[in-house]
Amino acid sequence: MTRQLRWLGACALAVSLACSESSGPADEPITGVWAGKFSNGITMTATLLLTGSTITGTFDGGGSVGTVTGSYTSDTFTFQLNATSGTQRTLSAPLLINSNTRITANWDDGAGGSGTVCFAAEGSTPCP
Repeated sequence: MTRQLRWLGACALAVSLACSESSGPADEPITGVWAGKFSNGITMTATLLLTGSTITGTFDGGGSVGTVTGSYTSDTFTFQLNATSGTQRTLSAPLLINSNTRITANWDDGAGGSGTVCFAAEGSTPCP
């Protein structure tokens, strides 16, 4: 009887571990460190966190540091870079590609500057 109870306990633990939610990249495609490059040559690193449908984080690059804010659903996401100097870059039409290891988007700083940006997830192939 004791062996059966141990076996049942081990099976219950294995089933609960197998059914627990994963926190891998496919489940949370935004969370992590991203290295970015804007079409004007400015490079940047961003650390992003996805909590529910809210994106938060920080960035450093091109002589600016600041925060990242945005939102995410399974169909679309948005985020904005807010530099401590007051400059904002809004990313529009962002797209996750390459199995969620790269983000491409258009950007606009609201002051006449615009272009494209590419962010690659840490450990993946860097942006061209």
